[in-house]
Amino acid sequence: MILPATAAFASHHSLPVTSTRSARAQARSERLRDVLGPDPRATLTCLIDLGLSDAEIARYFRLSKDRVRRLTAGLRHTLREGYAVI
Repeated sequence: MILPATAAFASHHSLPVTSTRSARAQARSERLRDVLGPDPRATLTCLIDLGLSDAEIARYFRLSKDRVRRLTAGLRHTLREGYAVI
């Protein structure tokens, strides 16, 4: 069966294709915002500033300690160096 040229073009070029990896990353980011609020960085910065450990933050939000550690590593370094985070 031969498709008209417009149908063949439309089937291959109608919508931009996002990679599976970026779709997964976006889904993780949205889930993180659902848990930590609209500004996860500000939420984590506040909790770090209050003295909570990664384990305490993980327990409070029901996240894995490893995930919280990955999320807070850069923030803790920045706060130790005395730079403004927000």
